[in-house]
Amino acid sequence: MAPSLEFEAKNVEKAINAACTKLKKSKDDLKYEIISYGSTGIFGLVGIKKAKIRVTIPEKKEKAEQPAKARKKKSEPMAIDNIRQPKEMVVEEIKPGSDIRGDLPKGSDAPEDPMEAMKEGAGALKEIIGYISQDAEINVCYENEVIDYQVSGGESSRLIGKRGQTLEAIQYIVEKIVNQKLEKRIRVRVDIEEYLKNKEIKLVGMAEKLAGKAKTTGKPVSMGQLNAHDRRIVHIALKNDTDVRTQSRGQSFYRKLIIFPKDKKNDTPQ
Repeated sequence: MAPSLEFEAKNVEKAINAACTKLKKSKDDLKYEIISYGSTGIFGLVGIKKAKIRVTIPEKKEKAEQPAKARKKKSEPMAIDNIRQPKEMVVEEIKPGSDIRGDLPKGSDAPEDPMEAMKEGAGALKEIIGYISQDAEINVCYENEVIDYQVSGGESSRLIGKRGQTLEAIQYIVEKIVNQKLEKRIRVRVDIEEYLKNKEIKLVGMAEKLAGKAKTTGKPVSMGQLNAHDRRIVHIALKNDTDVRTQSRGQSFYRKLIIFPKDKKNDTPQ
């Protein structure tokens, strides 16, 4: 078997050029096969993969000059007809006027024109969802300095994922895209079939119940591990309760949230 070398680069063309430079050969004289065409990932943020080729090194007994027809022959691009394109979804038209600017409080740090950020985020969300589910509809509004995307229809269970992890990832990417060109950060919320809204209601109810337990027993109570979004909901829900205080503990993304009674010094969670 003839010896071979593998080359990686951002795309196939750059990998071929790297091989030509390393082996001091022209592209027509290079014998190679494409192992991977690579991937730019989702909007160049995640899932990026390099292209890879395998170059066959000619043995010494091979003739230096190959027939003209052989030199012209090269690998053809792989067919990609089987890749499913995202199905068109409906994005509610964002109209200028009081619906956006009229709701901005005076002295707000929100961008001067949130409309463009809203549209860019809607386009990104539309494309991401299109590769996961079909027949989904996106509605968007701006309220209380938050861009709120509401997704309905489609395969909601796949879009939400186990414990909402897929939804968290989607929101993270959309928020990065919305804010990458803005000087001042703007909050982004993505909800699917009111999953986050219903979850928030349950979290607030649980927080109030456990706060009552902490006050009755005089001992701290743990709500377990929560992500940053859920911890924020609990902190806000109990911030006006003068008899308890909340505190996050741990280093991971899913940190524990503890509810402490203010009139007791025992910090051992139950």
